[in-house]
Amino acid sequence: MAKKILKDELLETFQVDEATKRGLLVLYKAMAIPCIVVAMIIFLDFLLPMGTTDRGTVIAKKRQQMETTNLLIEIQGDKYHYLERVGKKAFFSLEKGDRVVLTLSPILKRVRKIEVVKEGENRSFGGRDFIPMLILAFLGLSTFLPYLMGTRFFSRTYFILVVATPLLALASIILLGKLVLISLGLMARL
Repeated sequence: MAKKILKDELLETFQVDEATKRGLLVLYKAMAIPCIVVAMIIFLDFLLPMGTTDRGTVIAKKRQQMETTNLLIEIQGDKYHYLERVGKKAFFSLEKGDRVVLTLSPILKRVRKIEVVKEGENRSFGGRDFIPMLILAFLGLSTFLPYLMGTRFFSRTYFILVVATPLLALASIILLGKLVLISLGLMARL
């Protein structure tokens, strides 16, 4: 009962006059631009063919206990230093000192594939972080709704998106800033 009352109060405070909605719409459209740009960059990075490669050596294996156990491989590459989340098969197959070849995505320089370089062995493991990046891209595209719906966007139906859009815009601006630093050579990779 208390939850329903709180929800009703939140939704009642969400009702604003048309002039305020128009002002908010301009603000939300401006915030959507970096989100959409980042979403397009992520999709391009995912769809374009493999970018560069980097050779490296496994220098450590770590287990990170959070809600679930993350298995991490630390690799010192010729170009970059990597701390990559990997699956069980990769974690137990790779040993400290193993030479690997990393295939990187073209724009964000994310690890797409790890290949083990051992005599007589040819094993490869896929990168594990593409799903969260794609989810971020789809969330970024959801900020396009104010362009499509106008002031109807500020209804009870889209309450979650109205609240989430400024947070997505902030994350997108930070990501765009990092991309600029990478393109200027001031930051190695994401």
